[in-house]
Amino acid sequence: MSIPPFKAVLFPFFSASIGVVVLFLLDRFNITVPYTALMFVFGMALGLIFGLTSLDGELSQSVDLWTSIDSETLLLVFLPGLLFGDALNVNYHMFKRAFLQNLILAFPGVLAGTGMTALVVYYVFPYDWPLSLALTIGSILSVSRHLKCVWLSY
Repeated sequence: MSIPPFKAVLFPFFSASIGVVVLFLLDRFNITVPYTALMFVFGMALGLIFGLTSLDGELSQSVDLWTSIDSETLLLVFLPGLLFGDALNVNYHMFKRAFLQNLILAFPGVLAGTGMTALVVYYVFPYDWPLSLALTIGSILSVSRHLKCVWLSY
């Protein structure tokens, strides 16, 4: 049985639509809850809904397609867009002014955060990922957390 191609893009479109609506509501009503925290909560809720119930619809079939994707492929698909989005929003003059502070304070913090997060991902998560993937996930999470702290300090 052949799967129609629209089912493969239905779940990412649905997820991006939820992200846009949440971002709009946060900006419109000046809510102080972090965007990433809300998206995490929505992702957990969707995971519980689709994991614990036996929904049988187009979106459920699309979710099933995405849950069977290899984690490294998923990372390679989304990482370029995330890096581009972060690079697009960097203020060059602020970066130049904060470079020494980043080098002295944030760089060791990012290394420590990367190592600790990678250890948790490698030893605690039940996915049996290789250490290189655990370090990649640790570096992504650590860099985003530390950069936001540095940029918010100005």
